[in-house]
Amino acid sequence: MDKNKCSYCAKLFDSGEHRKTAEHIFPRGIIQLFPEQNISFLVGKKFIDNNGLVIKDVCQKCNSFYLSYLDKYGKDLISTQFLLPIPTENMNDKFSKEIDYHLVLRWLLKIIYNDRRREKKDCSWFHSAMGYIKL
Repeated sequence: MDKNKCSYCAKLFDSGEHRKTAEHIFPRGIIQLFPEQNISFLVGKKFIDNNGLVIKDVCQKCNSFYLSYLDKYGKDLISTQFLLPIPTENMNDKFSKEIDYHLVLRWLLKIIYNDRRREKKDCSWFHSAMGYIKL
């Protein structure tokens, strides 16, 4: 990908809505849900990092609109569906979780794409799926 273009919309960086911003590899909202987990792992490296790893190749518009929407969904999903206690009054009772599988998939693809770019690995498949990720 061109270093002068956004990795999500491929627009040239400018001083307006397409200015270059830092995108968190692991969403900041998830980092905030688990502040005690302040260690980042890279291949062969481990370091304390309360802010999270970032990659600086995303424009403000994509970061603030498309990507923040997915991150908000992921954080809300985890905090409302997985961090609440499981009802144990009657172990035979069923309980349900509400999950939008397309949003979860798009969110996970975004995270994986961010990490692949950070590792400078082939991202051509993600480029072909960008219409779905940014849907």
